[in-house]
Amino acid sequence: MSLRTIIGLCVPFLLNGLLFSQETAEPTPVEVRILVVDEVGEGFALNRGEQEIIVCNHPYEISRPVRFLGGDRLELSTVAYRKDEDGELEAEFSRVGSITVPEGSESVLIVFLPNKNRTEYFGRIYKDSDANFPFGSLRVINLSPSAIAFAAGGDREFLESGEVIVVSPEVDRKNRFLLKVADKKSDEWNILLNSVEVLRPSDRITGLVIYSPSGMRHTMTSAEIRMFGEPKPGNYWIDFRERRADP
Repeated sequence: MSLRTIIGLCVPFLLNGLLFSQETAEPTPVEVRILVVDEVGEGFALNRGEQEIIVCNHPYEISRPVRFLGGDRLELSTVAYRKDEDGELEAEFSRVGSITVPEGSESVLIVFLPNKNRTEYFGRIYKDSDANFPFGSLRVINLSPSAIAFAAGGDREFLESGEVIVVSPEVDRKNRFLLKVADKKSDEWNILLNSVEVLRPSDRITGLVIYSPSGMRHTMTSAEIRMFGEPKPGNYWIDFRERRADP
């Protein structure tokens, strides 16, 4: 039997083995963070099968990491609390959107944005792989309707609405850098953030610029509102940081 014949016989078995391994591969776990860019209801929850997981209790709250499997179909619900006949609080869930957890990622950020009537929410997935978002870097996501500018210890960068950028700021010996963020109104720039941040090699930061029609009123006390007046609608900076797990 020639070598050519032997190879020809082996190839079908190799292909069958590859197909079998792909069909029987177990789904991999994915850590999911959720951000809902809206202020309605009393929170948001994710549904997986019969399980309801409340992930956000306040507007623009970035959820803790929740572990799902790649390929899981998640449904987003608004949460409203009502008292039952015994006076006990119970949660009511109303479905407003859905998304599938991507496979092949260790962690992702899923951002839900409402349609104009706020009757349905669609999701955007931001993958957190080391290749496109390494530790020691800053990721900026512009979810506001206007252009923004920022400087992370260096030159100024510009982002249009919906754009994303990942940068590696130059830090000092204490891992500090100066972060400035501004949005553009007409021909003027309005400062949103001017802060000294710490970014260790084992950390990474995600910053998002969002638009709040209430002016982030839920973050103010009644005394602050009496003193400073009602907040105005506008863009705001929110962020979270992650630390690399020890090997």
